[in-house]
Amino acid sequence: MTEKKTDENSAKLRKAVIVLLIGEIGYWAYSAAPQAAKIDGSKAFLPQAIGMCLVAIFYAIYLKVKDPKQTIALAQGISYKQIISGFFFAFAALTYLISAQPDMNGLATGFILSQTSVVLATLTGIWFLHESKTKKEMIVTLVGLAIIIGAATMTVIV
Repeated sequence: MTEKKTDENSAKLRKAVIVLLIGEIGYWAYSAAPQAAKIDGSKAFLPQAIGMCLVAIFYAIYLKVKDPKQTIALAQGISYKQIISGFFFAFAALTYLISAQPDMNGLATGFILSQTSVVLATLTGIWFLHESKTKKEMIVTLVGLAIIIGAATMTVIV
């Protein structure tokens, strides 16, 4: 079970939080770059998509070099199944980049609206990738998704 507390799981959680913080810096740049450069969101989409694709390829190569015994991610079928959730992200990213423009909804409202796509991506990811969740994990996940929808609704209304 994934919810058992061990030293190994604590170390993995610490490492995951560090990676998450690094990812947040990238997301801030992803969000702010089109506004800072004063370009249309649809024009920012392709360069950002190419950048994300290149980083994913470099990361897959890095993991292969780090552990040569492991199959490279690009040769695993699950990598290609995840492309479906990537399409959901791509649609959300494009609408976010367009929505976040100052003459549309603005950065704050556009960001809030974009986060609602997390709900669909999470649920389809669990279902399509056959992720096993304990009853407690599923309840916590659904409560978290409900909080996202509630917060987005309140933010947009206010």
